[in-house]
Parts: sequence; structure tokens; C-alpha cells
Amino acid sequence: MDGSLIKKDNNNSHVTTMGCGWCTFDENDTEFNFSGKVENFASSTHAELMAILTAVYATPKHSRLCIFTDSQAAIDAIANAAANPRKAHRKLKNWTIVKAIEEIANVQNLTLRLEKVKAHSGVIHNYTCSQN
Repeated sequence: MDGSLIKKDNNNSHVTTMGCGWCTFDENDTEFNFSGKVENFASSTHAELMAILTAVYATPKHSRLCIFTDSQAAIDAIANAAANPRKAHRKLKNWTIVKAIEEIANVQNLTLRLEKVKAHSGVIHNYTCSQN
């Protein structure tokens, strides 16, 4: 799971693009990956949450999904929303993305686990995903 910030000038107007992506490996270590971009949202947490959202969306029903991310803020956003289901989520940053993650995981009957990994620490699959 990875999110990255790219700033560029597009027709004399400043555009901030957040790259996001993920990769997964099957039992034979065959890699499958996704990469995309989100424009005009200058937040690494936003990009990480978008990567998590697309990974959850792409996961088959009734699966166990373990996501390794270097974004503690993304993990906390999802954990806080789950721990406070009656709280007005609209007060939380990135509420719509977090709510979509929760809803899709629930409808798809997914078991979702988020694990923190240190960025640039030599974790081979985290490095691979960062390159996509």
C-alpha cells in the first residue's frame, strides 16, 4: 500500500496529484497491482486511504484481507471510525473514504486487518508497492 505526492504546473495553474497504489501476491508469489492518482487533495493520508479503499473494493467476498501500510494516520482513521460507530463521522477527516471502506468491507463480508510497517525499512513487498 502506498501514497505519494507529486506537484506539477498544468497550464499555469498549480495541480497537486497524489499517487496511490497497492500490490498483492498469490500463493505462488505472482504479483498483482493497482496504481492510480487523486488530484487536488494534498494529503498523504488521503492517498493511503484511497489505496486501502481500492484494495478493499477489489477483494473477493468472504475473504480475509491484511493490509500492510506505512500510514499510521490511515490506520487510526479507520480504527477510530470503527471504535466510535455512533459518533458523527462527518467530523472526522476523510470521513467519506473511511465510511466507504467500512461499508464495502461489511457488504463483502471481509475480515480486514491493518498492519503498520515502517516506510523505507527494507520490507520487500512495501518497497515493491512503492515503485508502482
